[in-house]
Amino acid sequence: MGKIIHIVLWKLKPCATDAEADAAKESIKQLLKVPGPISMHVGPPEIEARTQGWNWGLYSVFENRAELDKYAVSDAHMDCVRDHVRPHMAEVMAYDWEISDKTGY
Repeated sequence: MGKIIHIVLWKLKPCATDAEADAAKESIKQLLKVPGPISMHVGPPEIEARTQGWNWGLYSVFENRAELDKYAVSDAHMDCVRDHVRPHMAEVMAYDWEISDKTGY
């Protein structure tokens, strides 16, 4: 069994301010302290021309599916999403996949 890559993309509501987006980012960064994620990176795109409107992204790695599942329902994650992320997001997409323990595929 390999590690799980968890990617989330967001489209901000048109009324979301830079300060609200920054506060959401800071709240998300605190989730790295929660048991589960091995690594986590969040921020706006580097190349906006290819984003199709997705203006924030999260890339995180988990040891396995069970760790991702526990993290997803943790109080810290649920509070962050409810209080700091969802109020400012118009649309969200999540994508998860398992990567091999071997290099390559």
